[in-house]
Amino acid sequence: QEVTIVIPARNEEANIAKCVAGFAGHRVIVVDDASSDRTAAVAASAGAEVIKAPPLPRGTVGKVNALLAGAKVADTHFGVLVDAVS
Repeated sequence: QEVTIVIPARNEEANIAKCVAGFAGHRVIVVDDASSDRTAAVAASAGAEVIKAPPLPRGTVGKVNALLAGAKVADTHFGVLVDAVS
């Protein structure tokens, strides 16, 4: 595959399956950013690869940290960074 989709997500249980399904046929990495709901489980059930966001480095906000974590795992020529909201 030439494209990896990276989706940072925190407490997106209601939206994440639809978001992942929108990228069928591509590698989708959902970066679970300390969700307190079932975001990770729902994303995995929808076919996404799920990783946990690393602890926040000083001076970094959550979404940026999660995007960077996903980008480091992507090993394709192109990456698409999207939001999990519907």
